[in-house]
Amino acid sequence: MITYAYERVSSKDQNLDRQDAAIKQFRPDIKEDNIFKDKITGKTFERENYQKMKIILEHITKAYEGTEEFIEVIVEELDRLGRDYEGVKEELRWFKEHGIVVRILEIPTTLTDVNKDNKWVTDMVTQILIEVYASVAQQELEKRAKRQREGIEQALEKGVRFGRKKIEVENNIIKPIYDKWKAGEITSKRAGEELGLKTSTFYRRMEEYEQVNGIYDRAKVESVYDLYKSGALDDKEACKIMEISIRQFEYYIRRYEEDLTQETLMMNITESVMVSRQS
Repeated sequence: MITYAYERVSSKDQNLDRQDAAIKQFRPDIKEDNIFKDKITGKTFERENYQKMKIILEHITKAYEGTEEFIEVIVEELDRLGRDYEGVKEELRWFKEHGIVVRILEIPTTLTDVNKDNKWVTDMVTQILIEVYASVAQQELEKRAKRQREGIEQALEKGVRFGRKKIEVENNIIKPIYDKWKAGEITSKRAGEELGLKTSTFYRRMEEYEQVNGIYDRAKVESVYDLYKSGALDDKEACKIMEISIRQFEYYIRRYEEDLTQETLMMNITESVMVSRQS
């Protein structure tokens, strides 16, 4: 088995220690040179080290074509490959077409030992992932287009002018203040003062910070989700209970539903593999 791994975080002030430890725990003998790392957003797949890894993999798959040697790529979580559903689907398809086994540490069914007799299991799991991501990508595309259209219409009705320059604050400066604010150690007013922001601007920047870094309060969402989906609460009432803005509420709901999709995906893969093994 020839092993490679990929690690990614969204910004330079974040570290890769957790991903590194998880991968080395799974494959203690992995070579350090075979671990590729990027500190860049998952919205783009044109990442320097990720592309380097793919070029190497392409050459290796050709060199070992027709042999019984397997090549694997390990990631801690599937979203380390990327945040875009359509893009992740295409990357999974690329790995499958090149005969590369993708190990996703958060999905146990992708961690099965591979040999010539059971490689069909990992191929089937990868195909299920591709099909699910294709479906989710289309849904996300339609939702995003709808949200953008509605948002632009509402903004224009309110006379909003686009293109106003933001007050930029570095991610590494926000993080310690955000953590203290979320922990209740400082007030929003004090946090805003430390960042040099007005209160209204502070809340907008915190919403943006959460979205860029994939942060959301799952417990808050779960406290209202069923009532909101059943129609017992409207979005304004849910926002009041959660003490967040409409824009932040929409983001929280979207992230929660993405998590539910991922959890359902893992359950479906596990059930499919179990059924296939029994047959």
